[in-house]
Amino acid sequence: MERIQYLLAQYLSNKATPAETGEMLQWLQSHPGSEDLLRDAWEANPRPAPVADLDRMWSVIAPATTPRRQRRIWPVAAAAAAALLLGITTFTYLHPKNHGRETAASMPYIAPGRNGAILILADGSRVSLDSAAAGIVAVQNGAPVTLQNHQLQYQAPGTTAGATAFNTVSTPKGRQFQVQLPDGSRAWLNAASSIRFPTTFAGPERRVSITGEVYFEIAQNASKPFLVNTPASEIAVLGTSFNVNAYTDEGQERTTLLSGKIATTPLEQPGARMVLAPGEQSQYTAGKYQKLVKHADTEQVMAWKNGAFNFQDMSLQEVMRQLGRWYDLEIVYEKGIPDIHFGGEMSRNVPLADLLSGLKEMGIHFRVEGHQLIVSP
Repeated sequence: MERIQYLLAQYLSNKATPAETGEMLQWLQSHPGSEDLLRDAWEANPRPAPVADLDRMWSVIAPATTPRRQRRIWPVAAAAAAALLLGITTFTYLHPKNHGRETAASMPYIAPGRNGAILILADGSRVSLDSAAAGIVAVQNGAPVTLQNHQLQYQAPGTTAGATAFNTVSTPKGRQFQVQLPDGSRAWLNAASSIRFPTTFAGPERRVSITGEVYFEIAQNASKPFLVNTPASEIAVLGTSFNVNAYTDEGQERTTLLSGKIATTPLEQPGARMVLAPGEQSQYTAGKYQKLVKHADTEQVMAWKNGAFNFQDMSLQEVMRQLGRWYDLEIVYEKGIPDIHFGGEMSRNVPLADLLSGLKEMGIHFRVEGHQLIVSP
């Protein structure tokens, strides 16, 4: 009993290793009916960024209002109380407690993503931040670059003499990372993303370039605007927080404002500048148009940063693209792509087998071969 209490505390405080998470899930699946233990663990170790509030964790998605196949997410092999805590599902328990074990057991263990990145220095040399020890990992233009608590921190140098040096932080699939820029602004990188920036913002502006998905909290400096270049757009800010989803395989670039004020301008359409207010989202489809969404689902936008997947009203392809990045997998559709839409939230800190254990009931079959997840109806 002490061991499972320890594992639950580690998990709920975001300190569990992948091995500890797997051990905890195995225990929960073999010990149904532990509602009191799980609730006590939740109350003693509240998540800093909960997957969802308790009421929503027990809710059920409303029936679909369109002809497409709308499915409740993830029938699972754990008890409902385990689902409440672990975010394996956000819905009431729908199937027998032993259902799905065979599917999970037959799959190889694939751990969820974790903190890590590659730092590319001004001279082109690379530093793996997965294995680097805490402390100074490099010196750029006379200023130390420090790794502390899974965050890379840049300090502005005392002088700005010499040529401007640029660094890049890149997250492979299965990694995420956080960077504190030289001006104190902070950037969170989702999997398969990158940010390129000068090691000091010496000129009249602060400009960075990104790929993939990055959330920003910008240090205010009215005299030196902050600019973000994506593959398709330029985003201008003063002091604000916003998320940019610029994955090229998504087909659409989405910038969502959480606070402050930003302006987005497609590089191909410099006259199509759009100013966003908090809660709004710009959607740009390359070569076509830029659209303003007045009431964006900011909870869904920020789910990845808060340690969750939010699959509300997402197609199977959209869901699989997220899973491919986080679990470092190539998604292969063997017999076409089923027309299925999802709903709900779940934790990103679970092994792949547990996440996929309900797909069989939705008429989807899958297998893992190396780094390929093969999906067939």
